[in-house]
This record gives sequence, structure tokens and C-alpha cells, in this order.
Amino acid sequence: LLFFWKDKAITLWVGDSRLYRIRKWQLEQLSTDHSLVQEMVEFGQISKGEAEFHPRSNIITRGVGLGADIYVDMEYLSVQTGDRFLLCTDGLNKHLMDHQLIPPMQDPDIEKTTKRLIAMSIEGGGGDNITVILVDVK
Repeated sequence: LLFFWKDKAITLWVGDSRLYRIRKWQLEQLSTDHSLVQEMVEFGQISKGEAEFHPRSNIITRGVGLGADIYVDMEYLSVQTGDRFLLCTDGLNKHLMDHQLIPPMQDPDIEKTTKRLIAMSIEGGGGDNITVILVDVK
């Protein structure tokens, strides 16, 4: 969830869908995956690079439908004119490295950019569902 109010935003998430912000063409992942490999990265067992291709990357530790209680992470964000937010399912980020997201996102046309990101993910082997939402702050 990404909710805007004036120059602030609130994000809530669970699972391995992600939220990114591009500000002045610098990409920043704002959410943290709730997954086994993310925990392995946090405990120093594997590197972030190793996590990208780990065979157990599909195992999530939190998600809707995994139990009666859902623990949701929440962050407050500053928002600036020109920010672009990308909300996506793991079908996108499993097949595209973070640095691959930046060039297509420089196109100001949101619809064209969304379609391009999905096409790139499919070209990269996109076997999972791929959802992409882009939001520009005006």
C-alpha cells in the first residue's frame, strides 16, 4: 500500500512485493522482502548478490493467507516533486536486476514505461505473475 498526504507518504507491505523510489535517477528499494533469503542476508549467511539467484528465493516468511495473524511493516516517507514510485510483484524483480530498472524509468510516459518493464521481465524469463504500478509525484 502506498498512501500520499501532502508532502508525505505511508507505505505498508507484507511478503516479497516491493516498493522502490527513484529520486534524481537514484533507485532506492524502500521495502524489505519478508523471505528466507532476506533473513539469510541480514544474518550475514549470504550476500545480497547471492540472494538474487538463490534457489530458495521463493520462500516467504510473511504473507497474506499464511496464518491468522499478519504482521505488516510500515514506513513514513518524505515525498518530493519529481519522485517516481514503483510498486511491483516479485515477477518483476526476480527477472530484472535493480540497475536494469533505471533506464526505462527515465521515460516520462508512465504507460509506456510500465509496458516496457513488463516486457523486459518476460524477456528475462518472467515465469511468475508480473504486476507493475508507477506513480509520479507532480
